Amino acid sequence: MICPKCGFNQPEDIYCARCGVHVKKYRQKQKKRTLTILISVLILIGVLAFFAGRMYLEKEARVTMVQPPSSSLAPQAKPPLVTKRGRNSQQAKRAVVAGHMGEKGGPPVAGPGGGTKTGLQSPQAENSSKKDGNGLIARKKETALTALQWFDRGTALNDDSTTEIACYQKALELDPAFAPAYYRLGAIYFRHAEYEQADQAFSRFLKLATDEQKGLYDIYVFYSPTEVENLAAEESPADSAVASGKGPSDQGKSDSPDQGKNSEKTAEHAKEMQTAIPFESLGYHIIVRVLLNREVTARMLLDTGAGITVLSTSLAEKLNLNAGGAGTVLLKTLTRKVRAPLARVPHLQLGSHTKENFPVAVYAMIPVRDSFEGILGMDFLQGFTITVDAKTNRILLSNAGPPKEDLP
Repeated sequence: MICPKCGFNQPEDIYCARCGVHVKKYRQKQKKRTLTILISVLILIGVLAFFAGRMYLEKEARVTMVQPPSSSLAPQAKPPLVTKRGRNSQQAKRAVVAGHMGEKGGPPVAGPGGGTKTGLQSPQAENSSKKDGNGLIARKKETALTALQWFDRGTALNDDSTTEIACYQKALELDPAFAPAYYRLGAIYFRHAEYEQADQAFSRFLKLATDEQKGLYDIYVFYSPTEVENLAAEESPADSAVASGKGPSDQGKSDSPDQGKNSEKTAEHAKEMQTAIPFESLGYHIIVRVLLNREVTARMLLDTGAGITVLSTSLAEKLNLNAGGAGTVLLKTLTRKVRAPLARVPHLQLGSHTKENFPVAVYAMIPVRDSFEGILGMDFLQGFTITVDAKTNRILLSNAGPPKEDLP
């Protein structure tokens, strides 16, 4: 399938592996946007046709009123000025009302021909005053928008643009505790690869969101359960500055002179040997063998579009896992959203790379012969450089170092 937003070609999936967009919802919004534009154009054409017809009828009425009698010998009769008189009488009434209401020009004044002057503004001045008034009303309406209305403006755009970001920032200026705006900002920053800002926004979302909002806005699309726990526990820069008494200029200063040395040591320890892992092809999908609890080998689908690792119910029972003991997580399937229990695997190994006490979701997958028993997601694969060698059916996982053959 080809992503309708970024054009990335990938196997059929719910989300795009490159930009993270929900493919089905994005297509639905595109259709809705096209339909809205079409309806707006039809309404505009109808309004223009209405005013054109009205102007034509008024022109015909004026021509009819000024036509002379058909014959000079015909008896003199009053011309049909009923419409004109009616219009003049209406103008006179409006002038009198304007005088009593205190509009510009004051009450009617006697004119030189015995008529009355209303003192009303000229059409040009009236039009200019109307334009100024409309602009002032528009500015007042914009300043009167609530945080929810600014948020709705941003979600209506849904294009990850600076305008959409500005809408959410305006909503947070009006309501700093508006959690959904932090979620939308975090999603945009995440797709822009601005991960530090994304972490800050999602951290604020986790602190401010209600349980209902956390269920509606699924953060596990972007983070694993462990990462979500870390985000919920860490302080945002603003909170840490208030707690420590540091200003913005002190945020980047190091608290210890040995901080640079420690970071160098950490970088050295982070180097690992490259591991070559064989895989099987199932259509356009990649199936790898994973060792669980040092004794059970399972065939699992390697999915870079999945944010969390999932085990089938039968595999979890084989491993005697306590499903639900670590809470629950919201999973998005092809047809619906489901709430799945979480469990922890004491030992999970792919090649020479292992995870201890690793959180996984347990879901009742439809059994398919010679298929797979789980999904290996990005919560396990993050931090690795992944290279797929389709000729030799090998996956290379590494940070640095020469490749090493390692079969589970």
